[in-house]
Amino acid sequence: MAPLRVVSHGGRRFLCFCGDGGASPRLQVTDACDFWSCSVPLEKLNGQEEAASPADSLGRLGEILQGQTPILTFQEGRATLQVQNGGQSVTFDLDKASVPEARRQLQDLTFDLVEQLQALEKRLEEVAATATSVALRSPEKVSASQRLLGADFSPQKPRGGAGPSKRRLPGESLINPGFRRNLAGCCGSSVAG
Repeated sequence: MAPLRVVSHGGRRFLCFCGDGGASPRLQVTDACDFWSCSVPLEKLNGQEEAASPADSLGRLGEILQGQTPILTFQEGRATLQVQNGGQSVTFDLDKASVPEARRQLQDLTFDLVEQLQALEKRLEEVAATATSVALRSPEKVSASQRLLGADFSPQKPRGGAGPSKRRLPGESLINPGFRRNLAGCCGSSVAG
């Protein structure tokens, strides 16, 4: 699936995206209730009629869609999407799909998005695992971003020994730090009267 683009019209949001339509790519727009689409002629993508591979055409349509903010208008069951592409404007006329076709397209879109999300989660786990293993092997060569990926943000108890130590006063017990012995009566001498 090519890049997605959210477009607003009349206070509603619409998702614009590209799909593979066989010989030529398809531009698709939905608000999750209704669905509009059109087959995009190759000359609109390339500016000429030379044959391009379907993957190249789909990529080019994605680039056009990611251009400046598209303008979406509706008129009698049709949608028009206008996108600025460099110095020129490209207009696409989309037809509204029937209810069964719209349901099928929305179902395909939903599962495609879930598959993309799962793939991204897997890649993120792999990157985090790689960053953690790199950090374990050579901690002095770990970059800041790798440290953040492998960082443990849970609160930790302060560790003893490394922090500043409290000075012990003369006569203060090591075992019971709050107790001070009386230095005057420590030698066992007593004065008899």
